[in-house]
Amino acid sequence: MKLVTFLRSALRPAFLLALLVIPIAWAGTVLERQTFAFGGEPFYYTVYLPDGYDTDTRSYPVVYLLHGWSGQDTDWVRFGDAAFVADRLISTNAVPPLILVMADAGNSWYVDGPDYGRFEAAFLGLIEHVDATYRTVPERSSRAVAGLSMGGYGTARFAIKYPERFAAAAVMSGAIFPEVPADAGELFAEAFGSPIDRSRYRRELPETLLRRWTPDTQKPSFYVTVGDDDTLTPYALSTRLHGALERAGIFPTREALAERIGPRFAPYLEPSFRQSPEGWQLAFEPQDILETEKHLKGDYWAEWLASACPALVVRGSDDRATTPEEMEQLAARRPNTRLVVLEGGHIVHADDVEGYAEAVKPFMAQL
Repeated sequence: MKLVTFLRSALRPAFLLALLVIPIAWAGTVLERQTFAFGGEPFYYTVYLPDGYDTDTRSYPVVYLLHGWSGQDTDWVRFGDAAFVADRLISTNAVPPLILVMADAGNSWYVDGPDYGRFEAAFLGLIEHVDATYRTVPERSSRAVAGLSMGGYGTARFAIKYPERFAAAAVMSGAIFPEVPADAGELFAEAFGSPIDRSRYRRELPETLLRRWTPDTQKPSFYVTVGDDDTLTPYALSTRLHGALERAGIFPTREALAERIGPRFAPYLEPSFRQSPEGWQLAFEPQDILETEKHLKGDYWAEWLASACPALVVRGSDDRATTPEEMEQLAARRPNTRLVVLEGGHIVHADDVEGYAEAVKPFMAQL
């Protein structure tokens, strides 16, 4: 079983609930607060060893679990039932026997900070320590990383920055803010200074690191998940990461970049194609443009509702830039406004020329 399949299975809540009623005949061993020395300082981790580890000679794949802000290495076992879940998954043959390693990173955001410590370097050192200390399969194909919140941030960074080390990554409610929130500076101070070094924060972002990927990069499999009621790490943060991963990389030719963008948007974005010694890519991050537009336009409702002159709202049924609910509200909340839905996407006037014309003609005739 591939590690990415394990991650998808292990993190599926319904699957976990179903396992609660299955009698368990497997009990791994948890060793808390283990230490290894790095740079003359002790770093801590907790390790789960599968049942039979002490009596056999086989080697095992490894999954590294990264905790969230204000947490520590024991959180996954004490509050996340990691050992309990691993026992049940292994005992039901849902996943192969494996080792779990839970690193302690304080509030470091898993980066090397001048004030808090070299936690990125220490994590890489931990991998070497684990491979030397336990019977692991010391290969990329048998190593994955997963994390929650701040740990999701660390997971994305490690998998993107070191794709040669990880076959798969699971980002759970990743706290990957494009900018440090104005009211949350203290959460980042220990890693990025006080006041926050915002330029360094942006340099360390997973999206920034993605720009290093080339056509030859061996890309890990990603699993990105977030709760629809999560108020700490909003849904938009995970969709932003997903979009960045979808667009990631430097392309060998201009044509390859145009093909990746697709025929719908390529004509509009071609002026922003840029060539570097490594290859072709966009001169900007598309999501940044959308965020800028959102800040610039502000609350459009006041302007939209200020007038009652006739208006026609046309939406494509497959439009991903808007939602049906948004367009329905535009028409419902304003007098003399009609909503027409045509077959097509965001550029619906090009997708359904005849339908667009049939919608516009009677509207123009009544003016």
